[in-house]
Amino acid sequence: MNARITDISDKVKVILNEKEGLRQEQCDVQRLMHRTILAFLLAFVTVLATYFSEGLVRENYKAILFLSLSQVQVLLFLLFCSLLSIAHVRAAYIAALEHRLNQLAGENLNVWESEICPKYVMGATSPCFITYAVQGIGYLLIFITLIYLSYDVTEHILWGVGLTIEVLVVLGLYLWSFAKRKEIETLAKKKLGVKRENPE
Repeated sequence: MNARITDISDKVKVILNEKEGLRQEQCDVQRLMHRTILAFLLAFVTVLATYFSEGLVRENYKAILFLSLSQVQVLLFLLFCSLLSIAHVRAAYIAALEHRLNQLAGENLNVWESEICPKYVMGATSPCFITYAVQGIGYLLIFITLIYLSYDVTEHILWGVGLTIEVLVVLGLYLWSFAKRKEIETLAKKKLGVKRENPE
């Protein structure tokens, strides 16, 4: 049976080790998110090049190509949303670890995920959050363009309806990933035994 950790310095070391591991995993996820964005944009550029080129692809094959690339983009966007959700879960847990670490230390030693990020990175008026929002709008415009080009080639309304539904689903998941962070952080704080701060 393992001895219970009672020494504060040992507890701090455990939290720091876990925090460092999570930060490394967070960096790996963000790199994968960047690659996903590049693949998404590459698929869209391929659609545009195919649509506006003459003789590159036979006209009767364009519809099949557009359908295939549109589904590739849907899958890439779903992957991006899942990676974004994973990033938010880790960030929320790191914030809870920081709160616990600061309580054990008796002063604010770590404030990045617990105080700086919520206000200056993920806050509604922060440049990073606005960039995320613009990115989401950009994805939406790409999908709308894809729907238009696809309908123009196939002239079938069901295709446009199907892609529109997919747009709403992936956009909903994109926004949902932002909404869950606070809930996860609150749960993690409770599990870690973080005491509520006294209001000033």
